[in-house]
Amino acid sequence: MEPSVSTPAGPTGDDWPDVVWYEVFQRCNYKTINEAEKACSQFTRITDDNGFWRDHCERDGITLPPTHAVKLAHIKGHDFDYRYLYSCADTGGVDPYGQNILRDVPVNPAVAEAYGEHWMRYHTRNCTYESPPVGYNATPEMPTEALATSFIRGFRSILVNLEKAGIEPWVLDKFRPAIVARERHAPRFDCSAVYNFAAQVRKEDEIYPHTLVRWLGKPDASRGDIRETHYPQWAKQPWKTEEIRIADYGFGMRNVLVSSTAKDNQFWAGNYGMKFTDTELQLVFAEKLEWNDTEDAAPVDFDETLSEPDDYEYDAFGRHVMYNFISDDEDDDYEDQESVNFSDDYDAEDVDYDEDGDEEEESE
Repeated sequence: MEPSVSTPAGPTGDDWPDVVWYEVFQRCNYKTINEAEKACSQFTRITDDNGFWRDHCERDGITLPPTHAVKLAHIKGHDFDYRYLYSCADTGGVDPYGQNILRDVPVNPAVAEAYGEHWMRYHTRNCTYESPPVGYNATPEMPTEALATSFIRGFRSILVNLEKAGIEPWVLDKFRPAIVARERHAPRFDCSAVYNFAAQVRKEDEIYPHTLVRWLGKPDASRGDIRETHYPQWAKQPWKTEEIRIADYGFGMRNVLVSSTAKDNQFWAGNYGMKFTDTELQLVFAEKLEWNDTEDAAPVDFDETLSEPDDYEYDAFGRHVMYNFISDDEDDDYEDQESVNFSDDYDAEDVDYDEDGDEEEESE
């Protein structure tokens, strides 16, 4: 006689009501839920509810779109896709509607280049990571880490794909929220320095596969801005926040490029140039929102008529520049070179540049 097999008392998974599985899945990450919902129609029914994902965002501390934007979108026949928002935030480590999209991006370039790589491209050149920053009196307001530069111009760019970060394209086109970029910077107390901070919006097809990006001139005001600050020696300048607000951009913008460059002005060996840190990127919705139905063409701020040979580079604002193209394999062997703006009126081949990128005066 075969021994009988006893069945544990209590309900099986099939007997659990939706509300129980709802609470179970609220405590799971996106990858787990995505796999589990393939198991049965009950799980699919629960996770197909947009409200489930809205609650999951709230539970995990993911910032929701502002209420007045949600209401206006619903009136216009659009609803925020909270599943899309949660999937991007959970898998990419980003809070797109929060106070700072770049909040969790490390300052240390060695770590940052591998962070959020599906929604962000990070590149740095001639910058040294310091923790804490050297050359300042310790104060509670001083940052704990920064990128330091030297007599060769240091450069750092962060290219953010807002759609891949969790912002649906229609949100950018219909609401046109202001895009605000901020960054803290300061010179050392003992060395003159210069600092540039720039931000620009771009369309998807304006992203080029070049390794390096640089800027040579101001973009159209609706696309972004560049700020340059000079500090004399012994300035004793406290840490200052630079801010660029882009509010009048056109239809189809999906990317934001935030760039910083700095150097010292006295050619001292060591990291005596400007230092920068605490970079922020934020979407700010107007209190009184307007719904944009016009698919206007954004102004083009670079010359599209030029050809594109392999040795052309695009600067950070889309202008063609003369540059020896550097592949990823050659990146480590790079030596600092300066760019020439092909959109200038003069013949670029007849102009010589010093180490600062300024034109050298001809000797008599």
